[in-house]
Amino acid sequence: MSIYPALNIYHKVMVRLFYKRIKISGKEKVPLETPKVFVTNHQNAFLDAIIMAAVMKEPLHFLTRASVFKKPFVKWLLSLVNMMPIYRIRDGLAAVKKNDEVFEQCIEILQNKGSLLIFAEGNHSLQRSLRPLQKGVSRIVFEAERRNAFNLTIQVIPVGMNYDNHSAFRDNFFMNIGDPIPVKDFEKEYETKDGEAMNSLKNRLSDELKPLILTINDENYSQTERIWLENRKRQKDLKEQFDYDQKLIYAIESGEFKEEGKNKILEKKYFWANPICWYAAINHFFPFFIMSLILKPIKDRAFWASLKFTLGYVLVPLFYSIQFILVYALSNNLAISLAYLFSLPLIGLAVYDYYKSTAL
Repeated sequence: MSIYPALNIYHKVMVRLFYKRIKISGKEKVPLETPKVFVTNHQNAFLDAIIMAAVMKEPLHFLTRASVFKKPFVKWLLSLVNMMPIYRIRDGLAAVKKNDEVFEQCIEILQNKGSLLIFAEGNHSLQRSLRPLQKGVSRIVFEAERRNAFNLTIQVIPVGMNYDNHSAFRDNFFMNIGDPIPVKDFEKEYETKDGEAMNSLKNRLSDELKPLILTINDENYSQTERIWLENRKRQKDLKEQFDYDQKLIYAIESGEFKEEGKNKILEKKYFWANPICWYAAINHFFPFFIMSLILKPIKDRAFWASLKFTLGYVLVPLFYSIQFILVYALSNNLAISLAYLFSLPLIGLAVYDYYKSTAL
């Protein structure tokens, strides 16, 4: 049993509300009616998986780190939304052996022309770069093809996830989808030397992923990122923004760029003089207050956006419902109560967008 289809529409709406602008480049490259393994860089904890589920047409099955499956109820709940545990060395050698069972599930999904999502780096990091890939993808796809005489036509699809600000609400997100890599291309090499074929696929996948991701090299990372953020100019289209940012970062790292002056935040000294801003703030105080209390002790900022999304997924509709009931109880007027209910997200988003807008 899976509640994945039932949640999908609400899920897509919430992702579109969480981000102000979303751009998917290369979606036409994704083949239909063939088993697929989407492989993405992993920067933003479980929000990466949430976004992928929202933008892809077909249901996805996710490999998620096993540590979140410890409690039986959580394990059952995650299984309902197509999540499967993947074990790492830090979980112990006995636990790692359980991956064989998980890989069997993945192979069965591919044999049924399903789709997997795998974060091949094996961990997450907010740094804008691609870390070394693990061999899990190669193990799964080659074993699935071997059992089916390389007739499954599995496609490995590299996907670059690019966030303007990893933890910000109502920011921009750009997804860069690369050309599918047919596993069958490696059939002859696999039949001769399976280990080399696995490395060949892993290396090709790494080479295909790197151009899809905004990359800042490790050397002088903090300085390069600071100069880039202080001097970047906003472009109308997110694909144009990605290309612009790539060129700007290259110019900074190569020493060709000369700083032109820092971007400045717009003056908002009269913000709280506007009654509409007070209306939005008062009506959204409790969900935002609860979020801030939960986020405050979380040291790993890679989880912030994921938690903001998840908490908003539940808290905002809950408080909207409570407020609607209270207004209806006080007014005994359905029309007024409905008008109030629909005003909450519209005015809330408009005011928030204005408040965080900049001169970039």
